[in-house]
Amino acid sequence: MLDPWKNPAVWHAINVHLPIVLAILGLPLVCVVSITRGRSRGLRWGVVAFYAIVALAAWLTVETGERAMAALPPTISAAASERIELHERLATQIPILAVITTALLLLANLPRRWARQWFTTLALVMSVVTAGWVAVAAHSGGLAVYEHGLGTVAMSRPATDSKSAVASSDSPPRERGVSPAITQTVSYAKEIKPLLQTKCSECHAGSEIKGGFDVSTIASITKGGRKAGAGLVAGKPDESSLVAYVEGKKQPRMPKNAKPLDDAAIAKIRAWIASGAVDDSSGAPAVASTVAKTQEAPAPSPAAAAPTTQPVSADWDPQVQFSASEAVAVRRFVRLKNLPAPPVPPKVSGIVYNPIDQFIVAKLPAKAQPVTTAPATTQSVDAGICDDQTFARRAYLDLIGMIPTAEEAKVFVNDKDAKKREKLVDALLARTKDYAGNWVPFWEDALCSNGLHQGGVGTHGNYRKWLFDTFEQNKPYDTMVQELLDPSMPNHPQRYVLNDNHMRTLQSASDTAQVFLGTAIKCASCHSHFLNDEWPQARAVAFSGYFADKDLELIRCERKSGQFVSTHFMFDLPAAPTTAPADQAQRLQRVAQLITDPTNPRFARTLVNRLWKRYMGLGLFEPADDYREDTPPSHPELLNWLADDFIRHGFDVKRTVRLIMTSRTYQLRFDPAVEDHFDVAKPKDPRYFRSPALRRLTAEQLLDSISVAMEQTVPDRRAYQNDESTTLTRSLGKPPTRNEVSTARPEDTAVVQALELLNGQEYHDRVYKGTLANTLAVTQDVNDLVDTMYWSACSRPPTEKEKDVATRFVISAPAPASTRPVEVVWVDDALPIGVTQVGNWKFAGSPDQPVFSGKTSHTEAEPFPGQIQHLFIGSKFAVSPKDILFTYAYIDPANPPKEILIQFHSGGDWKQRAAWGENAIPFKPKTTIGPLAKAGEWVRLEVVAEKIGFTKPAIIDGISFDQFGGKVYWDKTGASKGPPIHDLETIGDMLWALMTSPEFQYVR
Repeated sequence: MLDPWKNPAVWHAINVHLPIVLAILGLPLVCVVSITRGRSRGLRWGVVAFYAIVALAAWLTVETGERAMAALPPTISAAASERIELHERLATQIPILAVITTALLLLANLPRRWARQWFTTLALVMSVVTAGWVAVAAHSGGLAVYEHGLGTVAMSRPATDSKSAVASSDSPPRERGVSPAITQTVSYAKEIKPLLQTKCSECHAGSEIKGGFDVSTIASITKGGRKAGAGLVAGKPDESSLVAYVEGKKQPRMPKNAKPLDDAAIAKIRAWIASGAVDDSSGAPAVASTVAKTQEAPAPSPAAAAPTTQPVSADWDPQVQFSASEAVAVRRFVRLKNLPAPPVPPKVSGIVYNPIDQFIVAKLPAKAQPVTTAPATTQSVDAGICDDQTFARRAYLDLIGMIPTAEEAKVFVNDKDAKKREKLVDALLARTKDYAGNWVPFWEDALCSNGLHQGGVGTHGNYRKWLFDTFEQNKPYDTMVQELLDPSMPNHPQRYVLNDNHMRTLQSASDTAQVFLGTAIKCASCHSHFLNDEWPQARAVAFSGYFADKDLELIRCERKSGQFVSTHFMFDLPAAPTTAPADQAQRLQRVAQLITDPTNPRFARTLVNRLWKRYMGLGLFEPADDYREDTPPSHPELLNWLADDFIRHGFDVKRTVRLIMTSRTYQLRFDPAVEDHFDVAKPKDPRYFRSPALRRLTAEQLLDSISVAMEQTVPDRRAYQNDESTTLTRSLGKPPTRNEVSTARPEDTAVVQALELLNGQEYHDRVYKGTLANTLAVTQDVNDLVDTMYWSACSRPPTEKEKDVATRFVISAPAPASTRPVEVVWVDDALPIGVTQVGNWKFAGSPDQPVFSGKTSHTEAEPFPGQIQHLFIGSKFAVSPKDILFTYAYIDPANPPKEILIQFHSGGDWKQRAAWGENAIPFKPKTTIGPLAKAGEWVRLEVVAEKIGFTKPAIIDGISFDQFGGKVYWDKTGASKGPPIHDLETIGDMLWALMTSPEFQYVR
């Protein structure tokens, strides 16, 4: 005899009648309460207790019913399974209805007459609904028992052993839609199991198995879940609930809330079941060997497995006696043999400058093909490209992060060499410090370079110097990445890989994949990616294992599963090791090699795509951080060709940059009518690159360009070196700290940015108080003023209309508020920051030395009877021909010199000299201004800049103070501009208008 206490099926059959009886008896009780209007307090509370018991009994019945369903044999029919499923859906609502009735009866006990009336009436309605629902649910249960033979005995029958279920189908019948060829080739270990793990294991494996349906083994699949019967019936796909759910014949369709399986995957499942559902796992790998092709996840292991040792072949990592950096190059060379042949640039009839253009032209729609009678070989005959002024500005901003000076722009525009654009690109790439400085902000954002240099304690280290050195030296890109990840590499920066806990380990892995593989796996760290089937959680966690010291556990939404995933790279690479080393440092070395390997399908493509996006405004694949198999690049052949060229030329970033910037595609005119855009809602819309996309200047580019425009020289301190976070820098998109990966600054504009440019004090001072404003204020010829302003700010001459408007604006402006000259001081109490001083400088104050301005003056520390000097070099002072250069000097009456001289270094020499006194110092050329100044008092020595050789605007980068014998003290030195001819505020307004215009704020 069956023991009901040990058998939930029997126990369910016994207590199933209790909620039926109670629900029916409760109906007249509530009617009595309603008729008597709840006058009896004891009756009211008694009915509340009664329905609480109804709810408890209904819940107990549902629980035992769920357990009874787990005991059903896997061979029940589909009709019986559907009847049970209906009965379950109806029964699970009864406890809820009973609880609602109980709550309404409880509220009817409130000490208000209206409450008793209203809530008693509502409780009466709910009791009727509950009783009716119980009747319907009981009827559906009775049909399941009597029509399908699911009585107590049948329900208590143990499930058929899975082995016998499989074995009973030695000669399975052919199923519809399954060919004999397929049924003979489908492998459970290599095809079905990885598919189930990828699509189903998140909900139907591990510690929490939804619906009681476990896909971990064939036995658990055969047993099925708590409803719908057997998951598989060997030889009969149509009777297998697994097939019914993935085909949508049973609801909800599986995988739930995800993209349905495609026809090919369903056909494989059907074929495997039709062929007998054979388990070929014995001796077979749990994961297909072609992960890169199938994109499936490695099989989770039941526990954290100890890493195994696997011999590393010479084809993967040749053991050579070189330094670590040289070994990277040797390994790269050895691995090149595994690269497939690159795409061949197509033959086209359009205008092309290099192979990039061939790929672009070949993709253009017929109506957009360039029309030409003969292919052009030089830019001089091509009317489709931008003008020289635009190209110069574009190239300067893209390569060194700031606009050209007016003189640099004029020299380029006036150059008649047909190859001048290529020469300009080469010249800018050769400015290694400026080139490296332009790359630093991008990589600091991407690598979360923070440390202490932005204030406070950052999550990661300070990589600024390492990044600057990397790009100044043009290190191979694979070497750079291996230095970052591999602790055994020289120049390895600290604190990039953080793995002190599970979450940080996953974060380090996902950051690395995002930055260097353009692959978004962050979502898959916690659960399988909802929008990208390429990334089930197991695959992401398998990759993350390289950043830990052991295999990682699947933790789904902060709940441990008990499943551990064998560490495995996201792609299968030729001859690559498939196991992870035991040592943590060796794991990082291994993953660094795997990521940078020439055969990795994403590493090189991600970098060349970032370069393309940086210089063209949009990537060949978008988003640049989310490479997806289901969203192909706009030009896959071009992407592959660029990546192959990049790899075969030693991961040389400068070479690829030069290829892009010397292409016709890069040099095209900006045309908003054909400008490409990326719509995240329509990721597969074509992009043709018939025009560059507008790109907003970064905060660093904008601030450095304003500095160049105002001072007409490269700033001593680039904007990226200033870690101060201000309202202006934040409004321009520069992050105040870098604790989150970012590979792109915001391109959109916001109200806060507009307000800051309109009213911000910092922006105002940068524009209105620069040298250029003071120079223009003393420029007499208005035409020269306007011309200088446009060349300085816009790198081009003004149009006739612009010149007319600007001229009228200047002429109509009020008179200068002051007629006093504007004095710009270069040296006073100390030398400028960053200069190199030569000689025996002595700064001292009163009473040790006479002082004219400030607190100190300077002199030669050790007097000498002959010629002596002290000087500095490395400054950058703008000077115009009409400026008055000045210095203050004090001659010791007890020991006067024979001659004093001041020299200005500009244009690479010291030929600009002004002297006073005898001709004792043998320097030529020099301009003698007059006799020696009066001794015993401070004298202002002046000379007009053009008189000593400054015939056009120039930069003074050094000053020397010379004397022949005697003792001389020097003080404030600088230039006087003026008196102002034009109102300084008016000049500032004009400069502000130009620098706030889209032309200045965007790369076109």
